[in-house]
Amino acid sequence: GPVFTVGAGQNPDLGPGSLRQVSLSWRYEGFTPIEYQLPEIQVGDRPFASFMYLAHRSERLSPGGELSLWAQWALGWLGPSVGGREFQAEIHRSIKGKRPLGWRNQHHDELIAQLHLDYMQIPGPPDSLRLYAWALGGARGVAHNTTLQGGLRDSAYTLGAGDVRRLVGFGQLGATLEYGAFGLSYSVSFLSPELRGGRSHAWGELSLSVFFG
Repeated sequence: GPVFTVGAGQNPDLGPGSLRQVSLSWRYEGFTPIEYQLPEIQVGDRPFASFMYLAHRSERLSPGGELSLWAQWALGWLGPSVGGREFQAEIHRSIKGKRPLGWRNQHHDELIAQLHLDYMQIPGPPDSLRLYAWALGGARGVAHNTTLQGGLRDSAYTLGAGDVRRLVGFGQLGATLEYGAFGLSYSVSFLSPELRGGRSHAWGELSLSVFFG
């Protein structure tokens, strides 16, 4: 999904001269089973789901920029009100692709919340024009995946707890170009299967950042 970021502020933290950056971002994501053109429920594959959220991220950087410690919370909405059915249908109409007919089985409207904590070691770029490549990887534990298992309301189709993989691996490769308060990044992400019998995924992401402080 598209990501737009605007940040502000700096405060001492990880030692004298360290920085604190605060940013807001908006994200939109949609998920479908492999056979998205079929109207019936695809048992054994993931349900139709789409969501969007607004996230607040607070990042602490060491004086040289080599260490990053950040926390992010997000609040958003999952379900038909997000418009995943209409968004995908319009894209497929414009490219003359298959009509996605299974959205009638998507999750009901739900409020969603997320909390994400992370620690990274990154290159310490100079103060002027900065161009660097980066890579990260790891695994995350999954207690509940709302896009697979639904929320508090009953949906037409959800996966059971035994169908969801509790450990999911991920990786990301990217490059960032920064100049002054502006940054442009492109990354390719990889994700291991989130459900038993599911597929791994890869996707690209382009982000523009503007920092004030």
